[in-house]
Amino acid sequence: MKSLFGRTSPTPPAPSPRGSFTMDLDGNVVFSTLASTFPAQLKEQIGRAVLAAFGAAAESKVRVTEFTVQYAALRITAREMRGAVLVFLMPRGGARKHPVA
Repeated sequence: MKSLFGRTSPTPPAPSPRGSFTMDLDGNVVFSTLASTFPAQLKEQIGRAVLAAFGAAAESKVRVTEFTVQYAALRITAREMRGAVLVFLMPRGGARKHPVA
């Protein structure tokens, strides 16, 4: 969009993703409620990092069933399930404190 002085106004940032996905222990995304515009490669990277975190906890003999990572604009909550992980992506400052499974 051109402003009064002929300069283009900056493009507003894309909205933070909101939704969840399930990844099996082989790293395959089984189900997703994220928008189709959310990059599949990024979903896979997040899921593999979650699997690695749960795996490292298991190797250390620490029982971790859920964890949350908070960034400036995004909260990622991951839950371990039998044979899979469930990952929630939510914008920070949302109405809900915790995702509902």
